[in-house]
Amino acid sequence: MDETAFRTRLPDREQVRRRLVGAGLVGVIFYVPDQSLGSAAVIAAMVFVLLLAIDTAETAIGDYAGNVAVGGLLIVFAGTVMWPWLPGLLAGTAAGGWLVFDGIQHLRHGESRAEYAHLQDHDGGALSGVLRALVRRLMEPFRL
Repeated sequence: MDETAFRTRLPDREQVRRRLVGAGLVGVIFYVPDQSLGSAAVIAAMVFVLLLAIDTAETAIGDYAGNVAVGGLLIVFAGTVMWPWLPGLLAGTAAGGWLVFDGIQHLRHGESRAEYAHLQDHDGGALSGVLRALVRRLMEPFRL
């Protein structure tokens, strides 16, 4: 494998820096109520690794590989943590299932996020136009 081809698959320095800052913020959020620096550092490290893995998957596989990964994690979370609470289980499974379905559909058809910027546009007022754009986006994987 060519070394330059491998480099293009890895996240660049700016992406790594943004993910590091984001993971640090998650660590701070978890530090405030718990006051445990060790557990906050472990959580921040896990979030950092997860975010970089998703970025690497999106770079190597396609734009919507992150949807598949996050949707799968959401289904696992709902099944393991939310199972005693039925509304949480149903909501988590439905949201995760939609993310997985959406990601797989877009990956199957080779479509990127740049091709769907028009779905963010909407006609109508502030509330009705945003609602139309949301419904259009939610129905997008069924169109493919």
